[in-house]
Amino acid sequence: MEENNNNNTNKQVTSKQQTLLIDDKKIRNFMRDIIVNKNQLHHQIQQDSIGVMNELLQSFVEALLCDSISNKIGDNENNQINDISISVPDLYKSMMNLDLGFLLPNRCLKESSGK
Repeated sequence: MEENNNNNTNKQVTSKQQTLLIDDKKIRNFMRDIIVNKNQLHHQIQQDSIGVMNELLQSFVEALLCDSISNKIGDNENNQINDISISVPDLYKSMMNLDLGFLLPNRCLKESSGK
């Protein structure tokens, strides 16, 4: 009878150890999945950020060029659009017109303002 109780106790201990091993394995798999998902999410966020920055940069350049071109056309006496060339000072002037002077380095501000 005592041997039977010892066997039952050993079976229970073994069963608990197996349960703990299974739980440990599940936990490890769960943690691995979290890390993999985190890395995938991080990569996706980076890709989305690149896309947003690309669109933002395109809009910025478009607005800057449109303002520069309209300034050039306004400065041109004949208002001809045959040959328009935009120089760096023209771009600086457009940035100042668009209240984007804070993006210019100090040296550029001094050169464009004539100080």
